[in-house]
Formats: sequence, C-alpha cells, structure tokens
Amino acid sequence: MTDFNQIKKKRIFITGGAGFIGTALTQSLLDYNEIVVYDNLHRDAISKSGLLSSKNVKLIHGDILDYDNLVKSMVGSHIVVHLAAIAGVDAVMEDMARTLKGNIIGIFKVLEELRQYPTWGEWVIFSTRKVLGTFA
Repeated sequence: MTDFNQIKKKRIFITGGAGFIGTALTQSLLDYNEIVVYDNLHRDAISKSGLLSSKNVKLIHGDILDYDNLVKSMVGSHIVVHLAAIAGVDAVMEDMARTLKGNIIGIFKVLEELRQYPTWGEWVIFSTRKVLGTFA
C-alpha cells in the first residue's frame, strides 16, 4: 500500500479526478500537494465531497478529448494521473463508438503529451474493468 504522505510539494494533475476514484485520490493527496482535477463532470463525486473548498484543490472543467485545453491545463504538473474514462455497461450500450473514442483516444492524447515532453515528472495510468463495460 502506498503511503501518500511521502508525496509532498507536488502539483498533481488528475484527469477524471471528479469521479469516485479520483475524489478518493484527491482526498489522500491534498494535505501536502496542489491537486488539479481535470474532468467533464459527467460523474461528479467531488462537488459533494467538500474538497473543492480546499486551497490545495483546483477544478478545471474540461474534456479529455479537448487536446488544447488538456495540454494547457497540464502545464507545471509534477505528477500526472490519468483516470478519465467513460465507464459502465449502460454507457457502452448507449453509445459504443463514443465510449471507445473517449477511452482509447483519451488515453492516447495524455500519452502523446507525456511522450512529447519527457520533462514531465512521474505519471500513472490506471483503470477499472468497468471502463470496458460489456467488452470485458
């Protein structure tokens, strides 16, 4: 298990940070870091959490497919955590093409930015099987 208290004085950029996992991660990291949550607020758990009142948390309403806004928002980050995805069987069944585009092209855009600028600090990409919906 990671001791989040070891991560200090970093600007941490979290795509999909307003979701359930992102909100929990933000809570774990905010005492010693600046957290930038980048999210389209489709699944908005962070607004009800009270975290947005912290001086260490900044919310940027943006979509992972908006490359220009994504890149501009990432500037100055020491750690990038990619959580953004369209998740759930219902979302997949409603619009499979949109789901795949968001999940596959979204991660591609984040990786492309990280590849172009190797000076970015650490980065983490993780997901749940819910992202694959009925494809799993």
